[in-house]
Amino acid sequence: MSRLMLITLVEIAKRYPGAKGADTSHPATWVRWIMRGVIGADGERHKLKATRVGSRWMVNELDVDAFFAELGVKAEVARVAADIGSKRSAAERAAREMELAGA
Repeated sequence: MSRLMLITLVEIAKRYPGAKGADTSHPATWVRWIMRGVIGADGERHKLKATRVGSRWMVNELDVDAFFAELGVKAEVARVAADIGSKRSAAERAAREMELAGA
């Protein structure tokens, strides 16, 4: 049976790199992901699950993993769909150009 392991945002921020080459992320980033979420490549808003303990936000590492996995999977699906759409458009455009050229 796995035990629920809650950690503070300061602790989790120390484990993940930040923007622009920073060694750690900022706890405010994690609060933003909890409160407002992140709009993924699929256009949907995804929020990080967290628990309020007194005046602190606490997260479970499993929820952090699930949050990133959901963003990654959804982003990958959206990217593949966009690639398929752009290839189809390119093929249709090439066919029209060939018709205009008399081929």
